[in-house]
Amino acid sequence: MSDDITLPARLDYPALPALRTRLTGAAAAEGLRLNAAEVEHLGTAALQLLLALARDRAAAGLPTPLAASPALRDQLAAYGIAEGMFTIEEATT
Repeated sequence: MSDDITLPARLDYPALPALRTRLTGAAAAEGLRLNAAEVEHLGTAALQLLLALARDRAAAGLPTPLAASPALRDQLAAYGIAEGMFTIEEATT
């Protein structure tokens, strides 16, 4: 079973409370998949939240699949985030 979480187009400070609640509730789900096909903006606070999720899941032996938009891929690369933190998948809209 897959627990897809669709991320909003803007991952910025105002999006954090709802995002944190959704990620916290699904953090241990074996079938978790982040659908970031619509993400156009990634703020540093949201990046920290996503990296903490990926770190905690890796420590538990769980992957963090991320279907990333081209914009999100570019922003992750600009922050120097290696693809090893997430299992990057092609995003389909």
